[in-house]
Amino acid sequence: MLGKTNITALQEGAIVTEIADYGWMKQDIGITDNFIQVICKNGYLVGITSGGKIAHTKDGEVWEISEVTHSSLFGLYDIEWNGEYFFICGWHIKDGRERGIIFKTTDFSAFEILDSTAIDNLFSDLDDVSVRYSQILYSGSKYILAVVLADYNRFNHSTYAIITDFSTYSNKITVHLGSIYAPVFAKKSDSILCSYIETGSVTYSHPVTLKIVNQNVLSKTYEEICGQSRSYQGGITVSVPVFSCRDSFYASSQYGNCSEGLEYDYSLARCSEGTGIKLSNGTDFGFISGCYFSGKYVFLNKTSILVFSKESEITGKTLDDLIDIGSETELSIIIGAFNKLFIFGNGGLILKSTNEVNNNEAITVQYLSAKQALAQSKTYTDEQISTLEARVSALEAFHQEETT
Repeated sequence: MLGKTNITALQEGAIVTEIADYGWMKQDIGITDNFIQVICKNGYLVGITSGGKIAHTKDGEVWEISEVTHSSLFGLYDIEWNGEYFFICGWHIKDGRERGIIFKTTDFSAFEILDSTAIDNLFSDLDDVSVRYSQILYSGSKYILAVVLADYNRFNHSTYAIITDFSTYSNKITVHLGSIYAPVFAKKSDSILCSYIETGSVTYSHPVTLKIVNQNVLSKTYEEICGQSRSYQGGITVSVPVFSCRDSFYASSQYGNCSEGLEYDYSLARCSEGTGIKLSNGTDFGFISGCYFSGKYVFLNKTSILVFSKESEITGKTLDDLIDIGSETELSIIIGAFNKLFIFGNGGLILKSTNEVNNNEAITVQYLSAKQALAQSKTYTDEQISTLEARVSALEAFHQEETT
């Protein structure tokens, strides 16, 4: 794959205006855990790690590190803002059993544990099952909490969506999303999207299912949400990465058919509570995160970004249009904040965009497309050839005058 190059034709000291031309500066903040969720609310840009560390900044320049110090904490999964508090959910050991836990804070200097006994009581008879709070969403004065039950003895998982009011736990609604394996989640302003592999299938394949849960307890199939049909025919379907951008859900899938020698079919779709829209097919972009910044969509995979203005443009995009960030560490989340783009990844990685071409701290100065770089190179070569031809003609004319 030719892809992008690091050939640059801009003069040092220039300020670039296109996202595709940005460089990236590494933010060394002293965290080595993997970032799993990021939020920008109430003037804070916040990244949480599974190990309990929280990186936060109010300007994108000065970072502070907080840590949820709870003796039995096993891990964190998600963070949400309700207009008054940040809520952070995860799991811990309670009475010798793995149970969910929720913290709340205003400024990350202190953390209060939310009483979730009413939710724990729903699963009180499941002594040997791990209960983890995986996603939390505040919408319409209610909370939607995604609870994953992991039964390792039977190699089976179940996911529930609990819609409740944390203050009184009134009007609590519990929705069983299914017996699942490898659940992944995304959320937007009013909904949580759950992607998982169905277990207990009578066929060799394990179909991927996407379900959207909001205040109306909406739950639909992959075909309905993504706007495309699925056939399995002895295939193996892996868990579908899902993410949100501009308050819409997106799913990037990969399907292999055993009868065809594990030939993979890739697609990207915008998921919808109505009818989803298939945006591309046949290209493994592998997107896992996205944001809308400076009038552009910016989708991220583990190593690269794709920049485009309209969804319809994705159809014509190829792997050569991906822009390699140049990081040796795996990337996971992209977000816009403080008029910059930030990329979070494994090993405590945080990258901040820069539009200064001569910034020596940038891990990549600029990436231009191969076609653009080659075109610039050809133009330069043509100019030099023209100059050389003019000099040769002048020398020949001078030599002719001398001989006469």
